[in-house]
Amino acid sequence: MSPNTRGSYQEGEDKGQSRARRWGVISYLSRMTILTEVEKKAFLNRLFTLRQIFSVVVGIAFGMLGVEGSYGVLSYAFGNAIVAVVYTTTIAGIDEELLGGKGVVVQEGYMPSLALFLLVWTLTYSFVFS
Repeated sequence: MSPNTRGSYQEGEDKGQSRARRWGVISYLSRMTILTEVEKKAFLNRLFTLRQIFSVVVGIAFGMLGVEGSYGVLSYAFGNAIVAVVYTTTIAGIDEELLGGKGVVVQEGYMPSLALFLLVWTLTYSFVFS
């Protein structure tokens, strides 16, 4: 049952079946207009994990490439913020305002991921170039 242009449903299907068909089970969360606190925390936990993975990958890459100094830190900081915003808006399809704004998206888990990046970058650089 899919709604017609006026929003009514065809016979034989209920509203829930139509919603599942239109949105799909996976993208249901991204289409919601209101997120519960549990859903917000679950999404922010996924974002935190994504940032940790990004930190390890970029730390190893920068260490092996021999990147040094503030260029590496600033490149990482910019890339980390871009990855968080793009993941939230494009891949997950969630409006930042539902989570509290872009500031929340950019800041969630930033400092632990920066510390992990610096640790991995330093260790990789030391192993490769020492």
